[in-house]
Amino acid sequence: MPDFHKRRDGRNQIKIYAVHPHAQANDLRLNRVAQRVLKAEGWSFDLKIILADDAELRRLHRLFLGADEATDVMAFAGDAQDSGAGEIYISLDQAREQALQEGHTLQRAVERLLIHGILHLGGWDDSTRAERAKMLAYGERYLSAR
Repeated sequence: MPDFHKRRDGRNQIKIYAVHPHAQANDLRLNRVAQRVLKAEGWSFDLKIILADDAELRRLHRLFLGADEATDVMAFAGDAQDSGAGEIYISLDQAREQALQEGHTLQRAVERLLIHGILHLGGWDDSTRAERAKMLAYGERYLSAR
């Protein structure tokens, strides 16, 4: 497990930035979901949630992972000087598509991606199909625990 989630004060500061031109997520609910996951997992860190579009996620995906395609969520841990921080970028375009495919609301799709990003910051890996399936199933319990 990375050590960035071990803040001394045990409090989580969460900031949400909507850079998507048509952002429609409920910031209060996102904050509550993030707090619930962090508390349940025993993790403490400052979190920036950036609601962006496919173009921004594609740029980040290309820059950091070498994949020239959009993705739905990317999570970045802070550096050594910023050990209590993390950033989660969520594509609202991808969330909207997923909501339509799954018959859910956009809010629920964004919450699912947020939980996935938080789990990545906490050390979860989904580089194989089995790991991804396990991670998605684990994250679903936070969606159903409203």
